[in-house]
Amino acid sequence: MMQKKQRHFWMAQIGGWSLATFLNIVINQLLQPYPGLVMASILAMSLGCLTTLLYRKLIHRWGWRNRSPRGLVIPVLFSVPVISTLWAVSFALAASLFGAWLGIPRAPFLQYFLGVFVSGQMIILIWVSSYFAYHYFTKFSQAEVEKWRLKAIAKEAQLGALKAQINPHFMFNALNNIRALILEDQSRSREMLTHLSELLRYNFSSNNQQLVPLDREMDIVRSYLELVSIQYEKRLFAQIDYDRTLSEVLVPPMVIQLLVENAIKHGVALSPDGGKVMIYAERVGQLIRLVVKNTGYLQAQERLEAPSGVGLQNIRERLRLLFDDKADFRIEERNGWVTASVLFPIEEMI
Repeated sequence: MMQKKQRHFWMAQIGGWSLATFLNIVINQLLQPYPGLVMASILAMSLGCLTTLLYRKLIHRWGWRNRSPRGLVIPVLFSVPVISTLWAVSFALAASLFGAWLGIPRAPFLQYFLGVFVSGQMIILIWVSSYFAYHYFTKFSQAEVEKWRLKAIAKEAQLGALKAQINPHFMFNALNNIRALILEDQSRSREMLTHLSELLRYNFSSNNQQLVPLDREMDIVRSYLELVSIQYEKRLFAQIDYDRTLSEVLVPPMVIQLLVENAIKHGVALSPDGGKVMIYAERVGQLIRLVVKNTGYLQAQERLEAPSGVGLQNIRERLRLLFDDKADFRIEERNGWVTASVLFPIEEMI
């Protein structure tokens, strides 16, 4: 992408200044032709091209490309005369020193200077306006691409999780366990059906959402754990704990749920005695950390992958698109516990 932008810049820079040189020669020939006009135009426009290259370096150093268009108005209006002055002075010096050798008629330094300075301000203004117009256009285009990529990945994750939850194995176990409960505990069987419907409804309702409140995500995790507990019974011990002041903090939907599914599948399910799953959230300065811990060893999870088939790479990509480089996702194993943690900036509901 960077190489493509560089190529576009140099094409526009060389092509634009070549066109400006041609138009300057033609217009001056029509209005007031004089000997040495062609060389004077070529010298002036060549120095203008070099001056704008310096201007571009200063724009990068001053960080102007990160400013809003409104924030650029005053800096640009002040810098255009300065850059035009630099251009005009360089031309006046070059013409005074090498004019005779280049065939440019002798003239006072001020005449050389004004010859470039007057029209140079308009040319520099056009150059810098075109430069930032291209920059904002590409930035907007890239943002649109990233937005649609995020939607596509979120859609893939949502559909993948839904597919995993309604696959024949999951549905057979859930419905078969609920059916067995009907004869034993009708109240609990109705409760399990409610959890199943909540789980499916959540997947449908979060279809177009990039972020959801932490409270809502944790409620769905509880519903999932209630359903799974029918199958694992006492082999599964799960605990959810988080500061209620974080209830309205927005989190990517299904990230915690996918990590819990991984923890059960690759931790609890592999042990004859079952295991524990601990889910919690905590504030770390201006960040929030979501943590899912399970008993087990990372060796058994070397090819860890979410049941939805989306996998850890999908979670990493979603975090990158949502939070750029401000998010962190890692999995570690220590003292018989595997810990998956997600860290990203706090963003609350308005």
